[in-house]
Amino acid sequence: MNREDVVQAALTVERWCEEQSCGNCPFGFYKAWRLGCAVSMKGDPKTWNLEEFLRTRGLKHD
Repeated sequence: MNREDVVQAALTVERWCEEQSCGNCPFGFYKAWRLGCAVSMKGDPKTWNLEEFLRTRGLKHD
């Protein structure tokens, strides 16, 4: 597995999360009173904004 494979996998998870219910996610689990995400501690993958980050990452350093 290389860096590009990891990026593509992360984009796939992000897009899946945007299109599906979090309750159907294979990485979701229930923590006491709410659904948690096993992939991200800081929020659902649909909040990652990876496509925008990847599109603009080279612009900051010319």
